[in-house]
Amino acid sequence: MVTRVGGGQSTSDEFVFLDIGYSDADVAAMTADDFIGVTYGAAPGQFISRHTVKRNASDVILGTGRTGNRIVAEIVDQNDNIDAGEFVCIASAGGDRVRSNALTPFVAEAEWFTSGLFRFTGALANTNVLPMFITGWSRGTPPQFSGGGNTLVVGGSTSNEVQHVYTAATGGTFTLTDGVSTTSSIAYNAAASTMKTRIEADIAAITTVTVTGTGTPDDPWVVTVTNPAQTDLAEFVGAAGSLTGGAGSVVVITDAAAGATEVQTITLESSVTDGSYTLSFRGETTSAVQFDDTASTIQTLLRGLATIGGTAVGVAGSAGGPYTVTFASPLNLQDVPLIEADARLLTVGAGTETLTSLLETEGGGPNNWDTALNWTGGRVPDYGDTVAIGPSDSDILYGLNQKADFTVNTSTNVVTFTTQADFVTDQIVRVFNTGGGLPTGLAAATNYYILDFDRPTQTCRLSASSGGSAINITGTGTGTQTAHVTLTEMRVFLSYGGQIGLPQVDENDIWESLQTYLTVGATLVNVGKGRGPGSGLFKLDTFSEQTTINVYDTGGVTTPGEHAFQWVGTHASNTITQLEGDVGVSVLPFETATLIAVVQRGGALELGKGTTVSLSIDSTGGTLDANDVSGNFTYLRQG
Repeated sequence: MVTRVGGGQSTSDEFVFLDIGYSDADVAAMTADDFIGVTYGAAPGQFISRHTVKRNASDVILGTGRTGNRIVAEIVDQNDNIDAGEFVCIASAGGDRVRSNALTPFVAEAEWFTSGLFRFTGALANTNVLPMFITGWSRGTPPQFSGGGNTLVVGGSTSNEVQHVYTAATGGTFTLTDGVSTTSSIAYNAAASTMKTRIEADIAAITTVTVTGTGTPDDPWVVTVTNPAQTDLAEFVGAAGSLTGGAGSVVVITDAAAGATEVQTITLESSVTDGSYTLSFRGETTSAVQFDDTASTIQTLLRGLATIGGTAVGVAGSAGGPYTVTFASPLNLQDVPLIEADARLLTVGAGTETLTSLLETEGGGPNNWDTALNWTGGRVPDYGDTVAIGPSDSDILYGLNQKADFTVNTSTNVVTFTTQADFVTDQIVRVFNTGGGLPTGLAAATNYYILDFDRPTQTCRLSASSGGSAINITGTGTGTQTAHVTLTEMRVFLSYGGQIGLPQVDENDIWESLQTYLTVGATLVNVGKGRGPGSGLFKLDTFSEQTTINVYDTGGVTTPGEHAFQWVGTHASNTITQLEGDVGVSVLPFETATLIAVVQRGGALELGKGTTVSLSIDSTGGTLDANDVSGNFTYLRQG
């Protein structure tokens, strides 16, 4: 997996607006021992330290000339990273002085201070600094106040290109390319010095780099290009075909697949002499179609279905067929279900098969999870991959079912999926059983490759190797059989501004018939790291796989009645930690989710009626709606 910070960025100091959030009446109610703390580089709600505040005219820290009640705002640097003169108040409201001093740690003090615009200067000029938070604090009994720091301009100096490269694999080799040059093979656990040698020797556009790290997800290779300096270079793309174990990591490519429009054909056998039939699409059925109707008549009937509508299909062909059905916007560039036909009212002469509907061209495009060209290395994510979704606005709306139940035919070794599957041929999956035993020949905790996946019939076979022979399945098993992809980690950065999943209600206020959640297992989910607009709708279903979820932030809500990050999952040991953003858990009436623990430090969190918590809810910041949660848990709420 590769992430990058482009070179050649423009220079800017960082500006921060701080608003403590109290009125003149609030000030009048406070005593000499009350103050507001502003922390630098700390978590929200964590006040690091304060200096003694005196109420008399001899207070040398604050100066002289003011008597009576006093409110002091202290901005404290917990790590002593700010020196005098590096944090300057440009303008303030409600205060007669805001100044910094040479105390250790640094403190910026404001007397009668309510809000202000600050600029990082000096050694901190042109720097992306740590976050700042305001925390209400009192040694007496006045009201508590809390506000926040809003970064108006993110600081940063003209920079060199930096790219992070890592793999979750446990063996094998890979290569890197910038689209022009390609390295020779690099071992999955190569030393930083080896990575440096390969890039400098093999990538023509780069002369000198520094490399640190070991190449794991927790300690990636950090490649900093020093020659050419301060230059925006192409992102490396990794070819992970020779990696083993974790199967390599993948990342969404901003310039995604151009896509293909789906084409289906409807054919009547020549033996049909009279009668009628109907066509169905996503649960909606046409009125009767005469055996010799024209293509325009069939087009009108299909467009009349609520699940198609408008001009979303075009039909061509001679009266009586065969008819070619081409899907158009908004059903283009995606894989759609096969049109179903009911031929029971047709009159036939000799022959048995009277009407067939076939897939000619499978749809797909930049909005499909299951389109290989949307992923680094040209592979849809496999079991054990780490997926990173970074700077892009490309929505991920279709091909979301990376888990499906199945049955087996022991005579043919064919697996038939009984719930919608969006797998692809050669994708790596695993299987598990609920309420019985796996089919004889299949084993849990074992990687299998999908063979000959046929989307219209929802069938495939399984192999122990890529392109290998089919597994010999000699028993059907009992209970429910499930095939799935579970990721080692899923990272959706704040720089991603697209949508993952579909709203429950479409733009016509019709309940969505398609899969609305991305259904994929993930051992670790990290949402909203970094900077950017964030996703306003990310819907994730991790089903029965154990998941640890960390939500750092999200985009603003874009769909009324839903949340920016919406999740369901049923493993008993799931956990979720939220620092900021908007999060919903099993918020719709039919949804369920199970958690052992919830930690909230900010943002908005709704735990819906279908949520069960077994251990604890620890919410010390933000807004929490958990009135209908069930379970025997400890509840800690402050603020």
